[in-house]
Amino acid sequence: MNIDDAKRMFETGVLESAMVMRDSSGTGWLVQFQASGTGVSPFLETARGEPRRFQSLDFVAKALQAIGFRQFTVFVETA
Repeated sequence: MNIDDAKRMFETGVLESAMVMRDSSGTGWLVQFQASGTGVSPFLETARGEPRRFQSLDFVAKALQAIGFRQFTVFVETA
């Protein structure tokens, strides 16, 4: 889902939380949402439907704030 869709779903209470994790290459960050009552956990996507990768947590925070989230969880894997 893109940012506009996520914002609408957040405003209607469908999106409950946002989780941030490293992408498979370990160079960027992905955002996954927890949707209420659906069992679906969609990722934030580009306009082309690909997972949106952020280069920094600052950019993630700005995007999630624009959607309406005031907090989010970051999962960090340690070696």
